[in-house]
Amino acid sequence: MEVIGGRDDQGVDIICEKRDGVLKIRVAIQCKCKALHQKIGPKDVSTLRDNLSTYQCQQGILITTAELNEPAKAKAKAKEPGKEPIHFIEHGEILDLFAEHGIGIRNESLKFYQLDASKYDFLSEKENQSTQGSVSNSPVPRASRRRKRADARDAG
Repeated sequence: MEVIGGRDDQGVDIICEKRDGVLKIRVAIQCKCKALHQKIGPKDVSTLRDNLSTYQCQQGILITTAELNEPAKAKAKAKEPGKEPIHFIEHGEILDLFAEHGIGIRNESLKFYQLDASKYDFLSEKENQSTQGSVSNSPVPRASRRRKRADARDAG
């Protein structure tokens, strides 16, 4: 891997090589750190594609924290004679990759409690159906019981 980047990088920030069996493929990567509302245009795609041969690269990848506009996506996917399509990784995919590889995120557990309704008569549907139209056998809520005891003490 070689980091180029800078003012005169000709649209290439990183060059890396990947092995595919006995073949070695050089990949040029252009990184664009932009606000989400800013879109990457076709000029950036063209600059990367046009300079693949300058760095003896067979593939190009444009990575951005924003998104490519539709003309840039079309340009990246276009099959031009003698030129490779440019792969791109946008905002959403970057976040997925960060989560997948545990980069820049914090893992927190979330406790979830579910009440076992079979342990409480007042929560079971059978109890509710059988008592419809009659006086309920459901327990009195705690606050109501406290008021009744307080009322009984005051009366006595």
